[in-house]
Amino acid sequence: QVKSLSATLVWAAPEGHGFPVLHYHVFQCRSDDDTDVKEAVVPSATDTADDEGGEGLVRYHAQQLQPNSCYKFFVRARTEGGLGDPSPQCDVVTQPLPPPVPVNLGVGRIQPDALQLTWSMREEAEMN
Repeated sequence: QVKSLSATLVWAAPEGHGFPVLHYHVFQCRSDDDTDVKEAVVPSATDTADDEGGEGLVRYHAQQLQPNSCYKFFVRARTEGGLGDPSPQCDVVTQPLPPPVPVNLGVGRIQPDALQLTWSMREEAEMN
């Protein structure tokens, strides 16, 4: 699920490769800036309630994203054996912000088959 300021990543827990997964490292950066990489540590707990196949799913909710922006994500599992290989890259484009709510809504001319509406938009300084 991708919104203007957040995105939820969901992946299937990997099959055992000798060690149980202790936690996951989720890396994110804007697509146009590979130098500013953020890292989050996500518990290995799985959520099977929404998974019809019975496989465990892991969820991460990325927040404080910028609207209408491109991001790259990848995940690495941490086990007792160390940090695993990175997952394939997941590209996300956040949604734009919705338009501001109009103010001073009014009705102009009323006709049998038409209605004229008027409104104004708040100044940006008034919205902050």
